[in-house]
Amino acid sequence: SICFTPTATPSVEDDSGSSGQPSPLTTPLASLRELTLTRDPSDLKPLDLASLALATPILDTLRFSFHDIINLEKGLVAWSHTLKTVELIAVGLSELPDSSNLWGSLTKLKSLTVSQNKRLHTLPSSLSHLPAIKMLVFTENALESCPEEIGLILSLRLFDLSNNRITTLPKSWLHRSRLTVRVEGNPCASQALLDDDSHHTSSPQPKKARKRPRHHFENRHDDSLPDLETKTDSSPTPPPPTSKACNLNFNLFG
Repeated sequence: SICFTPTATPSVEDDSGSSGQPSPLTTPLASLRELTLTRDPSDLKPLDLASLALATPILDTLRFSFHDIINLEKGLVAWSHTLKTVELIAVGLSELPDSSNLWGSLTKLKSLTVSQNKRLHTLPSSLSHLPAIKMLVFTENALESCPEEIGLILSLRLFDLSNNRITTLPKSWLHRSRLTVRVEGNPCASQALLDDDSHHTSSPQPKKARKRPRHHFENRHDDSLPDLETKTDSSPTPPPPTSKACNLNFNLFG
């Protein structure tokens, strides 16, 4: 793995001699699996993920913070069979790719974090095609709503939407017993609590079965069965004759 904070973003000259175009990290990193890249937020310059993906074909963990990026979709396509964790924090995103084929191809992705992107107002419903995702974190963006389909991903266990601008949540998420949804810092937070309380209090409680006495008989309509609940005769019942007595009587009258 590699973790560093560059002091300047690399740039290359084109054929005309001009410079300053976004450039990938050109160091050979073919065997790199984990990359963490951060920089001073006051000096943001774009990093081309499509070119970076060509240099790091087996990357499985990508963490970028305070570093503008371009060509996110092309980079994700190139890493689609290896990526397991992606964190994009303050990378200047205004939207995420809306492609069912793209998100569906990320077969190993377990965790996706997209935070502190103040121009990100919506999420694409195609995120619901992530086949193995367990954790989605979209905190401190500017999200105003969230597609219902995302919260219904069967593999999803944590959906963190804290500190956005979301006003309503789909009630179908309340029925996901294995999903934790975090909405603190949103206008919908208080309503979510009310809905959750209503969901739990309105559910019918199962009636406790009345404990039956040990002498209760199931077939009470059968006259051949004794009604022990109403029987008043407390005299002891004589025991049945034993086999020894039967043999004795037989011998006496033989």
